Amino acid sequence: MKVKPEQIIPLYEYPRPQFERSSYLCLNGIWRYAFSNSDSRLQEMDGNIVVPYSPESRLSGVNRQLQKDQFLHYCRYFKLPDGFFKGRLILNIGAIDQRCRIYINGHFVAQWNFGYIPISVDITKYIVQYDNNEIYIVVYDDADSEVFARGKQAYKRGGIWYTAISGIYQTVFLESVPKNYLRNIKITPEFDNQIIKFDLDCVGELRNINFDIYEENKLIQTIVSKNGESISFRFHSIHPWTCEDPFLYDVKIRYSNDEISTYFAMRKFSVLNVDKFKYFALNNKPILMKGVLDQGYFYDGIYTPKFYKDYLKDIKLAKALGFNVLRKHIKIEPYRFYYYCDKLGMIVWQDFVNGGAKYKKSYIYLRPFFNFNVDDLDYKKLGRANEKSRIQFYKEMNLTVATLYNCPCIGLWTIFNEGWGQFDSEQATEVLKTLDQTRLIDSASGWYDQGAGDCNSKHVYFKTIRIYNDYKRVLSLSEFGGYSLYIKDHSFSKKSFGYKKMYNSDELSDEIYKLFVSEVKHAICHQGLSAYIYTQLSDVEDEVNGFITYDRKVIKVDIDKIKSANEALDKIFYVKFNHSST
Repeated sequence: MKVKPEQIIPLYEYPRPQFERSSYLCLNGIWRYAFSNSDSRLQEMDGNIVVPYSPESRLSGVNRQLQKDQFLHYCRYFKLPDGFFKGRLILNIGAIDQRCRIYINGHFVAQWNFGYIPISVDITKYIVQYDNNEIYIVVYDDADSEVFARGKQAYKRGGIWYTAISGIYQTVFLESVPKNYLRNIKITPEFDNQIIKFDLDCVGELRNINFDIYEENKLIQTIVSKNGESISFRFHSIHPWTCEDPFLYDVKIRYSNDEISTYFAMRKFSVLNVDKFKYFALNNKPILMKGVLDQGYFYDGIYTPKFYKDYLKDIKLAKALGFNVLRKHIKIEPYRFYYYCDKLGMIVWQDFVNGGAKYKKSYIYLRPFFNFNVDDLDYKKLGRANEKSRIQFYKEMNLTVATLYNCPCIGLWTIFNEGWGQFDSEQATEVLKTLDQTRLIDSASGWYDQGAGDCNSKHVYFKTIRIYNDYKRVLSLSEFGGYSLYIKDHSFSKKSFGYKKMYNSDELSDEIYKLFVSEVKHAICHQGLSAYIYTQLSDVEDEVNGFITYDRKVIKVDIDKIKSANEALDKIFYVKFNHSST
């Protein structure tokens, strides 16, 4: 029986459905690796590593922590298949944590300092087409860095801080393109005007670009961009994207001999004013955003799932529980995660990844519980005294928006979370608005609110949910709950971290149900609450407050009971809203 590539090459599927070519050579699989105290090229390596899993993970086959004074070296050879080369060769790497230098056949080709952003580099002039070609990558990673984004990684893991990863943790692949090719595209829906707009980034001679737009596999329009100029198309009528009906239009693009497949959705995220309150809206209609915190960690791959379908299972579980939002917490996922959310109708609240100096416990953990606020122009208090870290954050913001702009599911950006590396949130909000006017903004999730953005965003743990609306922005309960249940043989360690301890599945389900239909209900009815995000979808290391265990083998709650709680709140919200609107 013939063995399929996906049976021997991890995460073999094309990783970028938002910008897909038929030209594809996946370089995941066995590479050589070494840990070294030097960044100079090594003559001998330590052994084999399975890419794209970080060396700290079980799936990598290494299971070893890279330290901040070490360098991680990668090497592998590849040969281009017959007929693959079309004029240019592009090397793509989904993500490398944290900084790297890339060499092809001994030649330096690129340096990258953004651990959560894809790398794409033209390596054509360094290729020996008919022989084995060498990729050599040197990685440096400091999980304590105050300059670069690090997320929730920590060398001393525990509680809400997790195992630090390093190196390649998303798919590596080659694609070949003609000399004239489309490097990038920016797709903007103008819902009210029923217009879709395409902004193009072309390489080579400027020529006409053809767009074929399909609705349910039927060609509905062909439009032509003259010499790569921006182009728009106005619909006679549109099929909106919603959580219940996540409709996507398909697009085929032809530029010279370059062909790309992509898609878009006609949808709009905004804020409605009703009586004295403000509410979130999807397509100009009020929506109760019912969410769950999603960290995106996996017990065997840490930052990276064993299969892409593991993302799909998580999203489907959240839908089955009655949620319509995943808050992607302090992490950027591969494109396929967002594609599945686009297809399944799951709204994503996307956090920017935090950085800054080591956080002071008195500011991060204690002050918020005593209702102390902090002016985030005081850079030292919240870990941003280093000017380089502030400059780096804005670079990361720009690249994050550019990377994820074409994902219809993303409805809201969270700039800062619980004061972690927070600074200048008012200015950061204004900068973000210039980068993306199609999405909502939560400037400071949890605390240290400076009055910016679209949300008055609150976190409530350990106490009764009683939050008050400032009437200026949408009231959002952006974290709460965190009820824990330790499941023996399905937990990461013997430690059990959570915000309220439960002893069996029935108790956990009952207490979450009560929390929703009493305290959250009260906030919807009396405070104008428009969104809530429960902590959390899955256990993560010592945190055992998920709906499902870290190994994804045990669902810890009664799915129907949690779904019924969400449906009850949905009904209350829409009855209340319709009553208010009349």
